Amino acid sequence: MDGDSGTAGVAESGDARPERRARAVTAAIGAAVAALFLLILALCTTCLTDTDLYWHLETGDRIRRTGQIPRADPFSYTVIGHRWIDVHWLYQTGLSLLHAMGGTRALELLRAAVILGVFVFLFRRCRRAAGITLVVSVLLLVTLACQERFLVRPEIVSWGLMLAVLSVLERALDAGGRPARARLLFATLPALQILWVSLQGLFILEPVLIALALVGALVEFIRTRAAPAWSVPGVRPDADRPIDFLLALAAASVVSLVNPYGAAALRLPFDQFFVHLGGKSLLSRTIAEFQPPLFGDPVTPSIVAFVVLAAATLLAIVADFPRVRAFDLLVTLATLAVALRARRNIPLFALAAAPVLARHASALLSPARAWIERLAPAASKLGRSARAAAGIAAPALLAAGSLALTSAVVTNRFFMAQPTERWFGTGEIPHYFPDESARFVSDDGIPGNVFHSLSVGGYLIHAWRGERGVFIDGRNDPYLDDILPAYLRAVADPAVFEETARRYQITAVLWPHQRALEGKRLLSYLARGHGWVLVHLDPAAVVYLRADLLSPTRLDEGPFPAGHDRRETYDDLARRLEKRPFHGPPIREIALGEFFSVSGDAVGAGYFYARALDRLPDSAAVLYGYALALERQGKAKEARAAYARAVAADGGYLPARAAEGAFLLEEGRVKEAEENLDAAYHGGERSVRLLDARARLFERNGDIPRAVAAYSEALHLSPRDTGLLRSLAQFYVRHDELSSALPLYTTASQIDPDDPVIAREMAGLLVRLGRSSAALDVCRDASGRALDRLAGGTTGDWTVGQRAREDDRRLLLLAADLESKSGDRARAAEYLAALARAGLAGD
Repeated sequence: MDGDSGTAGVAESGDARPERRARAVTAAIGAAVAALFLLILALCTTCLTDTDLYWHLETGDRIRRTGQIPRADPFSYTVIGHRWIDVHWLYQTGLSLLHAMGGTRALELLRAAVILGVFVFLFRRCRRAAGITLVVSVLLLVTLACQERFLVRPEIVSWGLMLAVLSVLERALDAGGRPARARLLFATLPALQILWVSLQGLFILEPVLIALALVGALVEFIRTRAAPAWSVPGVRPDADRPIDFLLALAAASVVSLVNPYGAAALRLPFDQFFVHLGGKSLLSRTIAEFQPPLFGDPVTPSIVAFVVLAAATLLAIVADFPRVRAFDLLVTLATLAVALRARRNIPLFALAAAPVLARHASALLSPARAWIERLAPAASKLGRSARAAAGIAAPALLAAGSLALTSAVVTNRFFMAQPTERWFGTGEIPHYFPDESARFVSDDGIPGNVFHSLSVGGYLIHAWRGERGVFIDGRNDPYLDDILPAYLRAVADPAVFEETARRYQITAVLWPHQRALEGKRLLSYLARGHGWVLVHLDPAAVVYLRADLLSPTRLDEGPFPAGHDRRETYDDLARRLEKRPFHGPPIREIALGEFFSVSGDAVGAGYFYARALDRLPDSAAVLYGYALALERQGKAKEARAAYARAVAADGGYLPARAAEGAFLLEEGRVKEAEENLDAAYHGGERSVRLLDARARLFERNGDIPRAVAAYSEALHLSPRDTGLLRSLAQFYVRHDELSSALPLYTTASQIDPDDPVIAREMAGLLVRLGRSSAALDVCRDASGRALDRLAGGTTGDWTVGQRAREDDRRLLLLAADLESKSGDRARAAEYLAALARAGLAGD
């Protein structure tokens, strides 16, 4: 069954060449196995970036301190005191104990030991069914499919328990007598379940797998009973087997209640498997790991390996169907179904399917090996050499492939292909978690509650040790009904955020730079002031505080005090990053660039994107961010060149293709613009910039209906994008549909009342409509904000760059003109004097 020994048909003992060939084959096989497990170890050696680890750790610390298992939520001010079913309590206690003894290094050793143990056990199971070369091939696919979940989470322990249950059930199905089967079903399985039910929610798998084994036993019983006695020699119907599995299912269900929460503990896994995973609930729509693997982004190596593994397993089952056991088929289909519902379940299928694929692929390959041996007789030296060469080449190629992947992992090239927040290394990445911001909030004695990104809630639980509550964290269950929807709405809509802040007495916002894009609307709103002040900025996160809590003195403190050169702050942040270096990709610099970009500070964004480019000069994503920062600074020529570099670096990076197409359209190079815009659109890009550029392209080509359709599509995707609203309003103005343009300007001004361009264009439109009084009202309202910005009195940290100064100048000139025409020359003179004081009168 092996087919890997390479020693079949060796020559007589006097010839040393067969022994050398056998040693070479053995060495190649050993290298393949060693390279596989070296790859697994490398994929286990990743920095601690998963914040769920920290709420598990803090819960374990609390259990050890108090001696009590939590039954009500102690960590969040939004659900404080609500019932909390913590099915991970035993894992958390062990995690806390390990951390107390050896810190994060002990936790990393735990992860590596558990995952390597799982794969050693899986290797032994597969090895019983197939040769080593085939087993290594299968496990290489399994490793790639599972690696995204190589985290310090309790699910990795569940993988081992699932494999143990599957092994016990297979042995029980094959047991020759009822006493042996009884020991497995009524002693081993209940013991495993009692342990599992206090470790992780996947304990529900044991009853499910027993039920599948029961169905398999019934199928085998019916098949053997229906078959003629002579067709299955030595096999007789065993009526006791299905009964035993039915009793085992009842026993597993009963012992599942042996936990601190009783029957209530069963609700969590049922909800996750049948409601949230891959369903239409809010959780499955917003959390990547709960989304179906075939219908979401990004398409990572894990997804590719999963698809290949699933296809190979199903093909092997179909091709060898007469020999497929009912239990194997049922387990494969059931685990495939749950894997197709959610990315986080891919390892369940991969680990369960590996022995099935190995067994049936080996059965299919056996006739091929026999046919080859008949073509190359044992006495033929050529036949011996060919078989030896094949026996060496296949494992050698597997070893080389595994080593190449290991090299890509340790250099982070593997993780950079489609970033999944996993990077090679140990411990925490310096300035990755908001440790300084968490201390600032605690040490400064900030009253009230803190709003923050969902992603760092678990870390803040640990950092604050329960002394300050969090808004939300990775414990999905307590937040599903009310808090998760409230969080998502607050991040997306400033008005909802303010309402949420009032409801929960929120006085501060702590936001990590790593989640700047996720919170771009909120961060942009906070950066413009609106009663919030930037009080703390460090290399990992930012803290905004309500302005009415600050004294006038404190208003001038913070990262960017009045009269302070902003570049000094950028340089200080860069020095702090260099002081605590991270030798992986420049993810911290990129995160800072993203923060400054969404906060409206194009200069700061360009500064940190440029530093990231020093280490990643050919990254299309970083080049795109840098180009966008240059464009917002008014450096169109440099931005155009950076967009071109991004496209040259990766023609498949669609945002850069869309941006270059928009630039080409502005330059009048319509054909080239159309090629880029079409490539981006048909590739799946749906950014506002792309849709806006397509609309302008259609308008330029005289296809007005398609232009309107493109604008409609863009508005459907981003109804609150002020730039898009302006563009569509200008479209209607160009086509003399002024009454259609006015509502768009009105909506845009309500969304962003601080934008001087919107106010000026809206006032100009009102003048054209003969509504000079309304135009004057708009100008007066906007001019007050412009005067505040020019005087440096804004409470936000929005950068008044050269372009913004010019926009304010043009607004105030229009306001002065309208005031003069209305007879209020004193107010007109006030506007002109403000421009003169700001040095803009002669611009």
